[in-house]
Amino acid sequence: CMDGVMAVRFILGRSGTGKTSRCIRAIAAALDEPSEQPLIFLVPEQATYQAERAILADHRIAGFHRLHILSFDRLQFLLLGKNTAKPRLSRIGRQMLVHKILREVQDDLQVFRTSALLPGFARQMAEMVTELHRYAGTPEDVAELAAQLGKEQGGRLAAMKFADIGRVFGRYTALLEAKYTDPEAQVNEACRVVGRTDFLKGARLWVDGFAGFTGAEIALLGELLKVVADAQIALCLDPETLGPQPPAADGLFEPTEQTYGDLCTMLRDAQIEL
Repeated sequence: CMDGVMAVRFILGRSGTGKTSRCIRAIAAALDEPSEQPLIFLVPEQATYQAERAILADHRIAGFHRLHILSFDRLQFLLLGKNTAKPRLSRIGRQMLVHKILREVQDDLQVFRTSALLPGFARQMAEMVTELHRYAGTPEDVAELAAQLGKEQGGRLAAMKFADIGRVFGRYTALLEAKYTDPEAQVNEACRVVGRTDFLKGARLWVDGFAGFTGAEIALLGELLKVVADAQIALCLDPETLGPQPPAADGLFEPTEQTYGDLCTMLRDAQIEL
């Protein structure tokens, strides 16, 4: 199916129940087939080497060329390699850029005008910018939120605060596009090019080793699921704990259950069969 995934299958189980082994066996079997269909194994950065060794340990596999073992960072590099020549901003570099922007727009700020240049404020604003990027936020999203709050009774102060944040965020985004690369912002750009990337179209996808995803990573995974032909996602989760109610806040598997819920919501919104 070249136009989107037929369905997504979750592989659920407690630690040690064989989820990763199942993925490795399935990938090795797919590599042993006489086919040129691309295969994608998406794992955390620290697990890529281990996954490669595990697949090559299968006696049938002497090597491979159509399997891509990727982390989210490596996937972004393959999608955006042409843009990686720009200087990459570090955490300190992000704060310095935000501080520069605050100096430039200080007179236009409504709530933060007097505090814009106070020690520590640029760091706090840079953390806000980072979180917005992690969860696929845009300056337009912030402006829309400010407008909505402005219509609510008692929401004027909050609206003014978000208008200030949106002004800084918009200027920051514009500077990024012109001069720099922010690793947190790259995911959003990667989402836009997934559908135009040949090695992803019609591929088989396995996802393993993640306890959770940022909002931006879920967005990128969602774009992948729209173009691959088959997908399986392994989660360390006891299937017996799943039910119609939200997971308990103190449950042993609560963080992964929340991830499972977020993924199910994403699949439902994208109209992908589970």
